[in-house]
Amino acid sequence: AVVGGPITYVRKPRKFEYFEGLFSELHQLSGCSTLLDIGCSAGLLSLIAVRAGFSKVRSLDHDSEYIGMLQDVKHVLNYDGVVDPGVFSFGDPVKGSYDVVVVGALIHWVFTCTADFRSFDGIFAYLSTMARKYILIEWVDSEDPAIKELGHIDRCNSAVPMHPYDVHHFELSAQKAGRIISKAEIDGPTRVLYVIDVTSAGLK
Repeated sequence: AVVGGPITYVRKPRKFEYFEGLFSELHQLSGCSTLLDIGCSAGLLSLIAVRAGFSKVRSLDHDSEYIGMLQDVKHVLNYDGVVDPGVFSFGDPVKGSYDVVVVGALIHWVFTCTADFRSFDGIFAYLSTMARKYILIEWVDSEDPAIKELGHIDRCNSAVPMHPYDVHHFELSAQKAGRIISKAEIDGPTRVLYVIDVTSAGLK
């Protein structure tokens, strides 16, 4: 169980099975029915959310080929009235708000690279404008193999960050957005999914 319980740390669950259980719990126990999937790629998490009971899913990614694929898949699955894909760059305005906002492995890109927030406070402030109940966001550590191979945290910096890219500052900013209710390693120890209850923001 995730909703309403103490912080749990789940080590190396099967990623998509974990998401399916989490989405089902958020839908059944917290009444969540709308979801925004930021950085959706080909939309697998969006489709899992529909299967878990979500009735409105907005799926956004900067890659138009992925969005085209999801357009085709949702039509085949008869999800035309449920899944709404769109091309998007992190930082763009998003109309409306959603019970759940999901952000996959983007944090290392948008900190100072493909977007230039330069602080986790800015990232969470942006996401909080869209989330009514929960933010699900994946932390990608600087020791992650993909980051080390690409070297983009250092290579992409277009301006000096306001603070280091580290989990301490990430969690400080997350706690300003709401209450961290769970953490789960979803792709090994360098990738951790945080569930943040934004309804408790300002109540700590």
